[in-house]
Amino acid sequence: MNILQDLRFALRQLRRSPGFAFTAIVILSLGIAVNVIVFGVLRGLILRPLNVPHPKQVMQLGRTNQAYPIFSYPEVRDVQNNNTVFSAVGAVCIYNVGLEAQGVSHPVWVYEVSGQYFGVTGIKPYLGRLLQRDDDVHPGASDAVVLSWSAWKNYFGADPSIVGKKTRINKHPYTVVGVTPEGFYGTEKFFQPDVFVPMANEASLNGSDWLEDRRASTAYAIVRFKDGVSLPQVQAELNTLAARIKQEHPSEEDALGFKLVRPGFAGEFLGGPLNGFLTGVMVLAGIVLLAACANLGSLFALRTMDRTREIAIRVAIGSNRWRIFRQVLIEALLVAIFAGAVACVLAWLALTGLANWRPLLLSLLNFSSCRRRR
Repeated sequence: MNILQDLRFALRQLRRSPGFAFTAIVILSLGIAVNVIVFGVLRGLILRPLNVPHPKQVMQLGRTNQAYPIFSYPEVRDVQNNNTVFSAVGAVCIYNVGLEAQGVSHPVWVYEVSGQYFGVTGIKPYLGRLLQRDDDVHPGASDAVVLSWSAWKNYFGADPSIVGKKTRINKHPYTVVGVTPEGFYGTEKFFQPDVFVPMANEASLNGSDWLEDRRASTAYAIVRFKDGVSLPQVQAELNTLAARIKQEHPSEEDALGFKLVRPGFAGEFLGGPLNGFLTGVMVLAGIVLLAACANLGSLFALRTMDRTREIAIRVAIGSNRWRIFRQVLIEALLVAIFAGAVACVLAWLALTGLANWRPLLLSLLNFSSCRRRR
């Protein structure tokens, strides 16, 4: 009963001082919201693994001679055909295309993938089927396209009968064969795909032909370990494969070397700088929260000084010090609860906006690297 009385008294005190209540709630809510937003970004980009089954078995191949983990397609194919430690080896190249949907052309991100790509991810289709090895055996082998769940929903109105229908990508006809499950956003966290097409169709779709060119740096290589295979065992085999490839193609592959990197951030090219940046931002967010708490403490100290006469009268008529302290504590707790609620709303709005934002980095890179040469 005493707690309820203290709670009602604290609410009356806050209503009597709206300026103090508003200022205190705003200061604390901003400090909390900044930390929630930063941690949300940190969790989404760094802490959360790829949304695939058994993500610890999925890794990306990197180069020992450079930070950017991009390979020629023949190099990826050599690893695919000659390894004993991977259950699947996939290649992926990412760039912009025009997707025709319901009579309107939309700029979207396409994943050109090799036949084993979805074997690496291990996901199951939401509708239809995913791309298979037979779709990528040679140029023109298949006109199949797989839509991401978000592209199916946003561009095709979540049409349940989409499988088997025709669409156009860069004005080339394709047949929709499936839709990926909700929550699958590809294997690069900065480059979330809308459509998946066979890599063998590169020449007809994009006008360039690098599938047999060992000097053309074109694709990411992503792999899935076999059960029971260790990292040292994989690295040892990669070293053997690199030595064999350099021996067979000395003029093109003199600097070739493989290493394993964490997937999702273009290897070490984005992963290292992003880790450092977000760590710094997290520290700054913590400082902001500490500053907000210090300011809030000053406000409460000034407010307590203004209530000295009130507190003295209450002590004089028999109120004990613990009861007065408890009432002040409950008032502070109410401010914290209101500030937390406001912070949750602000953080939700900010994180929702960030989730729908296509970073400027994508436009700057535009993934011209998919067609550059070493």
